[in-house]
Amino acid sequence: MLSSVLSPIVSNAQTMSLVGGSMNAGQSYIVSWNPNTSNWFSVIAGRDVYYYKIDERVLSNVLEQKSTPNTNISQEFSSISTTSLQSEALCYSWSPENKETFAVGLSNGSILLDDIQSDQHVFAEFTRTDPANRGKTSSPPCRCIDWNPVETNYIAAGYDKVPKQNCVAIWDLSRITSGGFSGIISDTESTISSDYGGLSSLHHGTFVSNSVKKQSNTFQLPSRSYFTTKIVTRPLYELCPGEGATSISWMPNQSNIFLLGTSLKYIRLFDLRDSLAMKSCKPSKSFAVHNKSVLGIHFNPFDSNQFATYSEESVVRIWDMRKMPNPIKELNVASLFPASSQKTPPTISQVQWSTSHKNVLGVLTKDSNSIKLCDLAEQAKTVKYKISNYQTVFSSNNSPITSFSFHPNIPKCILLSTYTGFVQYTFLKDFTKFSISCHEEIISAHNNQIVENSFIQPNDIISVMKERAKRAIGLDLKHNIAVSTSLKDIDGIIIWSWIHKMRELNKMNGRNQPNEQFYIGIQTILDSSMLLQNLTGQDDSTFLPFKPLTGTVSHNFKGNTISPHSEIVKHSSTTRYHSPQRSICLHVCGWDQEYLNALKSSQVPPEYLNERSVAIAIFNMDIKAAANILGVLSDNDKKSNYMFLAYALGGYSESRREEFHNVFNNLYPKLNDPYLSAAFGFLTSSEPKDVECVLEQKAIPVSDRIAFACYYLNDFDLGKYILSLKEKGLATGDIQGLLLTGLQSNESYQLMQKYVDRTGDVQTACLVFNRALTTKNSNSIADIWMENYRDLLDRWKMWEERAFLDISIQQSLRGESVISHEGATPTQSSVNTFSGTAPILQASVSIKCAFCSQSLHHSSLLSSKGGRQAQLANKHGNNLSMPKTTSCPSCRKPLPKCAVCLMAFGSPSHSMGGNSSSEMDFCFSWCTRCKHGGHVKHLLDWFENHEECPVSDCKCKCFSYL
Repeated sequence: MLSSVLSPIVSNAQTMSLVGGSMNAGQSYIVSWNPNTSNWFSVIAGRDVYYYKIDERVLSNVLEQKSTPNTNISQEFSSISTTSLQSEALCYSWSPENKETFAVGLSNGSILLDDIQSDQHVFAEFTRTDPANRGKTSSPPCRCIDWNPVETNYIAAGYDKVPKQNCVAIWDLSRITSGGFSGIISDTESTISSDYGGLSSLHHGTFVSNSVKKQSNTFQLPSRSYFTTKIVTRPLYELCPGEGATSISWMPNQSNIFLLGTSLKYIRLFDLRDSLAMKSCKPSKSFAVHNKSVLGIHFNPFDSNQFATYSEESVVRIWDMRKMPNPIKELNVASLFPASSQKTPPTISQVQWSTSHKNVLGVLTKDSNSIKLCDLAEQAKTVKYKISNYQTVFSSNNSPITSFSFHPNIPKCILLSTYTGFVQYTFLKDFTKFSISCHEEIISAHNNQIVENSFIQPNDIISVMKERAKRAIGLDLKHNIAVSTSLKDIDGIIIWSWIHKMRELNKMNGRNQPNEQFYIGIQTILDSSMLLQNLTGQDDSTFLPFKPLTGTVSHNFKGNTISPHSEIVKHSSTTRYHSPQRSICLHVCGWDQEYLNALKSSQVPPEYLNERSVAIAIFNMDIKAAANILGVLSDNDKKSNYMFLAYALGGYSESRREEFHNVFNNLYPKLNDPYLSAAFGFLTSSEPKDVECVLEQKAIPVSDRIAFACYYLNDFDLGKYILSLKEKGLATGDIQGLLLTGLQSNESYQLMQKYVDRTGDVQTACLVFNRALTTKNSNSIADIWMENYRDLLDRWKMWEERAFLDISIQQSLRGESVISHEGATPTQSSVNTFSGTAPILQASVSIKCAFCSQSLHHSSLLSSKGGRQAQLANKHGNNLSMPKTTSCPSCRKPLPKCAVCLMAFGSPSHSMGGNSSSEMDFCFSWCTRCKHGGHVKHLLDWFENHEECPVSDCKCKCFSYL
């Protein structure tokens, strides 16, 4: 899934700054976009309110990342007007429907309505102090106001705590124009400016903050004008006595409900329709949400039931109106900053939801020069946690930020102000997100564009695993060898051949069941005492895990015990070592006596002959067989030097070894094959033979080097060499090292995990370490590999391959023959083969009654009293009849109901109709997480238009888990 998080600004070229005339450094500025236009915004600075607009062409060019010409700053920013107020402005609210109306709350308790482009400007005032007594009596400051988004003639205002007064007032704006308002009309002073502010040529895109002086030519204040202002002194409602208001907010899409944050850590819910609450002036509900004053209440623009609150603590809590009084998330803001930079916990000064990115919350702390943008969707599901996924937006001049505002209409546009008098806007850029599919495709998303690309590579492990799966690689060992051979997968050929040989050895020793079989490594076979120690706790170096192979019995062999030392055998002109253990190692490495005899008698089919066959023949000093194989290979490749080598090799003898050595030296630069280079280097070396040229040839597979070592190394050197190979395999994650560790040791799991980490080949890990082969030493990591491979098959939609994988594992565990599946639909014979004598598996999922826990299935419903008619109808061929019972056949308690139509389980819904094609739609389905469910058709219809569960108060996104 692609997700998007806001990121810092792209560059300073996309950030402009402006300052109004009387904005002085050190003041606290509050900025806000106008929600009804795309380019208007306001700046509150003490007793002044400034209104500006930005050239829409500049906004669109920056948004589309087009180059913007160096135009004069006056062409980009222009002042609409400025209003000077009676006292300091503490709060504000834009009209939700009129772009020219702005409400501001003052420290003297008044609320002023400002008409931005009118000559009059302040055309209405709402105050609870009679104008006749103004100056004689004091009114509590207006701390917060909010304009009703539905009933736009209502404004809710919150005031400081004053004895014997309510802290909330609901003002009705319709009283201004109806003539029925309570109050008087008086002359009220309002200062306006039609073109306030000035330009500076310091740098492009910046207004400079300067104190306004009378003699200044840059800033010029117009003369004051006096207008008539309507005053309303009696609110529609006064609520909540004995407390102080610190924040207030109407619920979105609700005209009568608002939330009040108080200085006593509570949120009060008021419903204007609750007549009893209105008479008593008390809230309908109350919730304790913080330990201190609730300084902010902000509803999520994408979810009208969700809102954020904060207080003087460094904690932001996210709430859901349907899940009160417990928060659904709690953000520790202190985790956003380095611990070394925090002497005291940060104090939150502002919180606001992003209007363009769902679940992104902006957080500003006091005296900070950055805004933290937190993506709540990426967080853990626990209630309390630290924020881990966030980005930072810095002010352009690195000075502390006083406020910020997300643009309501333009995505990723943010406005912010600083203590130094700068107000800047900038566009935020989305990180480019990438998602890689299991079909070798990559998709990237940036802004509103999605780009799809294919990166198919022949040797990519995803391509290789998918091709193996198409060729039905599984637990059929012979088939796996054939698949690996066709794909020229050397590692696969070696591993599957070794496992096949080990299985043959186990069956030769009467171990037919998986829990009886050994899949031990060559090191363990050579050091037999290691196995006996693990099995019995006894230390006997003469124990042999397998019976000696035919023709390899030593005169010292009695029962299952052997001499711990190898015998020295003179073979041709070389000295070799022999023991039953070594013979078993040669067998599992593919150098068994049957293969050697076939090479000697030229009975190996030509298509199976290669340079490896030549090398094995030479290592066994069978020069004639090696020359014959070279002749066959030269017929297949006319351009090679194999025929010349065959002629030279045909005349080889120990007496002519020096002569042949010279010939080999001339041909050596042309021998690119590692087998031939090692074999002829060994053949031409003097006695004792040079074995290092073979043992250190890394291009030769481990299995062949081990077999060669079993021929020509004594017991001490062989043990030392095997140990060094195993250590290298464990260090590099070489899968061929499994021949040394086996499949039933802890080292084998470590090696395979390193191999998976290095290559990503979870398929081989899953199939090699399936439970049928590792029952003696199972490990949970093998189950992880299995689940990952199953998920991969599901993502590839290879359902049959996934099913046959599970079937073959169960067959192997029971000791049955594995069905070979090559992508075709299983035949009846294969199905019969699978069934065998194994018991039929019972259903693993059943529906039970929540009261008596008895199973509910179709037959029990039909046999119940309510389902008798349906049973008779089915008997007479009426397949449209369905069981009608709505209660448990055992305890008669009601059955679960569909969350959409509210009909009980077992009852056909009228919306289904009588169409026989809706038989599946009639069935019930449940979410495995929230356990809610209903008719399949109803659920499908519901989730076409909804994301969340149809059950009220359940936020589970059931359909996304399918």
